[in-house]
Amino acid sequence: MGGEESGSGSPLIRVFNYDSPINPELDVDKLTEWLVEEARKEGFEIKMLNIIWTSDDNLREMSAAYKDADHYTDILTFDLGDNNKLLAGELYISPERVVDNARRYKQTFEKELMRVIIHGVLHLMGYNDSTSEEKQKMRQRENEALERFFQGQ
Repeated sequence: MGGEESGSGSPLIRVFNYDSPINPELDVDKLTEWLVEEARKEGFEIKMLNIIWTSDDNLREMSAAYKDADHYTDILTFDLGDNNKLLAGELYISPERVVDNARRYKQTFEKELMRVIIHGVLHLMGYNDSTSEEKQKMRQRENEALERFFQGQ
């Protein structure tokens, strides 16, 4: 269960595989640069972010235990911060669910994975997706961030 750490200094963004049968490879430096810039645009700084790949079944159990929602999901976000402008958190992601969602929405795996990651970071910044209006606002912000991530590709 090794992790990849971003370059020296802050922010600290790490990626781990807990028990996922799929272990996505990420360019952690590019990911860090992108997430830091997206947080900065909202007036935030990333102090610490752990991205943890986990199995579909484990994430479903976590969802039932912590969110009182017994269903499969692609991500659970846990805010570990105590300062509203310094972000600290953990993103538990099911790459299996991301694969299924990429097929369903006719997206590449990489684009769907980046959407899920930015979705979790947006939650840490206070975005919600409980109402249709909140979902629309979050989706718009995700799309803007994804456009910047994939610029020039």
